[in-house]
Amino acid sequence: MPTLILADNFTHRSVASAGALPATASKKVWSTLTRVAGLSFDTSRTRDGRGFLKVVQDGSTATGARKTLAAGTRTLVGSFYFIVDSAPSVHSSLVAMIATVSCRIAIQTDGKLEAVCGGGTSRFTAGSVADGLVHRVDFKLDTSSTAYTLDVDGST
Repeated sequence: MPTLILADNFTHRSVASAGALPATASKKVWSTLTRVAGLSFDTSRTRDGRGFLKVVQDGSTATGARKTLAAGTRTLVGSFYFIVDSAPSVHSSLVAMIATVSCRIAIQTDGKLEAVCGGGTSRFTAGSVADGLVHRVDFKLDTSSTAYTLDVDGST
């Protein structure tokens, strides 16, 4: 069984403080924040009273919150909830797991979710998730062999 390395449910509600926790990358909630102006917390719509991390793209600079995992970590398991009101104008990553082979969960311009590792075959949802509803994605990335696997499951 893997050792728990990181757990976060965004209850801190502060992008700045979450990125400014202890200086060692392994202890911060996020290791890197890019285009911080695009990151905020939306408490007007909540699933459990806490609000959502809100990511707003500007069309030219990537907006993101990243976490660097400790060396030797071979399995990453996680869940996240998301709301997309309308399909993006460009292919947009929701979660990117970058290692020797990069894997990602993204939303396409038609509102479908995509899961793919490296140059492998992309898998898509049957319909659009750009419907303003809360969706949950559970994922498991296993990098213990040269053939990475990304298992994804979701619900509305």
